[in-house]
Amino acid sequence: MSKISETAADKPHKEIILEYYGAIRESRGLSRESVMTCAEDIDELFKELASQNLIPYPRNILSVAINDEFGSFSSVIKNGDKVVFMTPVAGG
Repeated sequence: MSKISETAADKPHKEIILEYYGAIRESRGLSRESVMTCAEDIDELFKELASQNLIPYPRNILSVAINDEFGSFSSVIKNGDKVVFMTPVAGG
């Protein structure tokens, strides 16, 4: 399990599952990991991941899903959630 945030002690830690697909999976070299975070919403989680270069894409091109349903960057994160960041799909 990875620890991606060491923020204020007054914020509760949550264990979440991050799943990766496509270009993000290729850049991370794995498809799934469990992380501990103090992030309260997807925006805070994205900032934590981006600050450590774990998501090497700008926020404005990403979509997000929480527990297999599309969400937004303002969606609240709860302990045990599964979060997926997705890049646009290119066809040819």
